[in-house]
Amino acid sequence: MPFRTPEEMRAVEARLSDPKYKRVAEFTLPDGRWVSTVWLGISYNFGGGRPLIFETMVFVSQENLDDLYCEKYATEAEAQAGHERVVELLLLGTGEGERKFTREAPFVSGDRRMRLGEGEGHG
Repeated sequence: MPFRTPEEMRAVEARLSDPKYKRVAEFTLPDGRWVSTVWLGISYNFGGGRPLIFETMVFVSQENLDDLYCEKYATEAEAQAGHERVVELLLLGTGEGERKFTREAPFVSGDRRMRLGEGEGHG
């Protein structure tokens, strides 16, 4: 979305710099992995289609932000549901759900699947 005025741009910048405004949900697993879901402020769907303005990421820990997994969403409701699903799968801790959240696993971005490290970082 293009900004119509400098004031609009400053308003979005202020929201982007406020972690409480950006954060949709977060959860720390017993092993220290951190699941964080945020509003990105801009769309990361560069191939067209629905704007992907939310993302859930799994990190090694809140202190070690090496990313293990990422999903992007178009709506806050999708982001909240996605966050809850990722946490639930990680809490199960075994089988396909757990293997999905490794550095080698692809992450989901809209209708495309990408390898970790090819996307933008978590805001």
